[in-house]
Amino acid sequence: MKKNNKPHYLVRKKPYIQTRANWPINVIFSILFLILGAGSTYYFLDGGKFTKVYGQLIELQNQNYEKNNENLKIKLDLEKNDISMKKLSADNKE
Repeated sequence: MKKNNKPHYLVRKKPYIQTRANWPINVIFSILFLILGAGSTYYFLDGGKFTKVYGQLIELQNQNYEKNNENLKIKLDLEKNDISMKKLSADNKE
C-alpha cells in the first residue's frame, strides 16, 4: 500500500487576515500612552523647571557670543590705532 505524502508548509497556504476594525482601539491606546508619557515626563522633570533653565542657558550663551564679537571689534580698533600711532611716530622722527 502506498502512503500519501502531503507536502509540509511552514505557514498556511492561505494566510488568515483579521478583518475586523481594530484601528479605533489602536488610536485610543496610542493617545492614552502619549498622554501618560507626557504627564510622567512633566512630573519627573519638575514641571518644566529644567526647560526654563535650559532656555536661560541658551540666552546667556547668545549674549556671551555677542559680547565676544563686540570685544573683538574693539580689540581690532585698538590694534589699528596702535599701528597708526607707531607709523605717525616713525614719520615724526624722520
